[in-house]
Amino acid sequence: MDLSKEHQTRKPVGKLNPSQMSKLDRLFQELGLRDAGHKSILKGEATVMHHFVPRKNLATRWYRYNGIPFTQEQHDNEVLSRDEIIEIKGDEWYRDLMIQATKFTKVLDYKTIVEHLIGNRDNYL
Repeated sequence: MDLSKEHQTRKPVGKLNPSQMSKLDRLFQELGLRDAGHKSILKGEATVMHHFVPRKNLATRWYRYNGIPFTQEQHDNEVLSRDEIIEIKGDEWYRDLMIQATKFTKVLDYKTIVEHLIGNRDNYL
């Protein structure tokens, strides 16, 4: 199965309004940092959650496991390559994330995404 080709052609479309998307983005940051203990994947106090799969992919935009905790300086300077992040996080993490990135949905439900972010659901699709 060629995940890279499927990833490029299948995009979920959501029914979320801009206000809901903004709230979910804030929750992704806040809860991701909390879950990471505000510790960067490298060293230092994390202040931002980097999206490994870019935010435009709605299947992973709020997926808890897509967040990489960085200090603002680390994030701004892109101190780790994708391969280095995969080496730190592991191949299983990467495979799971790529499977999530290729999922398709017609509707994204705000409450379901919040439940995922707070840890009550493994997934929101």
